[in-house]
Amino acid sequence: MVLLNPNGKIPRNRSTAEPYNTTDTSALRVGYDLEHRFSSNWQIRSAFEYSSFQRYKNDPFNIALAEDQRTLSRGYSRGVNDERNYGIETYVVGKFATGNIRHQLVTGFNFTKHTDNSFRGLGFGLGLFYVGERQGDLDNTFTLPNYFLTNAAIFYKQDRFQASLNFKNLFNINYFESAQDKLNVFYGDPFTVQATISWEF
Repeated sequence: MVLLNPNGKIPRNRSTAEPYNTTDTSALRVGYDLEHRFSSNWQIRSAFEYSSFQRYKNDPFNIALAEDQRTLSRGYSRGVNDERNYGIETYVVGKFATGNIRHQLVTGFNFTKHTDNSFRGLGFGLGLFYVGERQGDLDNTFTLPNYFLTNAAIFYKQDRFQASLNFKNLFNINYFESAQDKLNVFYGDPFTVQATISWEF
């Protein structure tokens, strides 16, 4: 049941949060995108972006109306959100040949970092490695095939604590890393996960 307020009606346009309910926001975004050709066969590509976002919110709120029907108890909270993002990627693209065999090499890295009130210190990394076809011994009696590896990493650092997960040969490809002769050809490592935790004193 709704009872009439003996002190009169409250206007529909009344905001009990005024005049302190405010939100201040600022944002910034800068970066570059670069591509340079050294020759018809070699080029480098690089890009970087930084963005930041800050928001400060003042939020008064109502708690309860007192028994005198005139006194309103109110509370106040202030929220701060600070978010920053970094991203950089650099690649080298090359075309070359060894004898009658033509190769295209793409190598580089891509790094992004996102920090806010909860994930400050968290980062990611990616590595791409290409090795072309090559001779297996000094007498050039056989060749080892080319291979392409993908490695990745996740790391977290906060003050003196650091933890990381490294993923090697992410797609678990089979490849020959080296050889002594035709009878001694060595496979590369399969998919491997390496965890590291450290504390600086």
